[in-house]
Amino acid sequence: MNTKLDNMLKISVNGTELTATLADSTAAKELAEKLKAEPVTVTLNEYGGFENVGKLPWSLTKTDESIVTEAGDIMLYQGNQMTIFYNSNSWSYTRLGHIDNITGEELAKLFGEGNITVTLSY
Repeated sequence: MNTKLDNMLKISVNGTELTATLADSTAAKELAEKLKAEPVTVTLNEYGGFENVGKLPWSLTKTDESIVTEAGDIMLYQGNQMTIFYNSNSWSYTRLGHIDNITGEELAKLFGEGNITVTLSY
């Protein structure tokens, strides 16, 4: 992953295409490798008024640390769940990436309305 384009994750949600910059973590590298083979669709459930969380089809290597999240953060939770934040929370996560060029308010509109389905590709 040498160039910025090599470090980009594509997220499709309700017809909106987003990009995210992958974190420098083992889990993010594993996610990119899995998505190179084929895109994956994940159902994310709204939780707590600040995040959407859903089960990935596989586990990734977790290297959890106590993190205060911000809108746009994409985290690995418990090794097999992906969380996308549209507000802040403090917990133990493994960083996967961060959604680019979008505000917390825009994310809340996209992600804050109950359960959603996202498609991840690389």
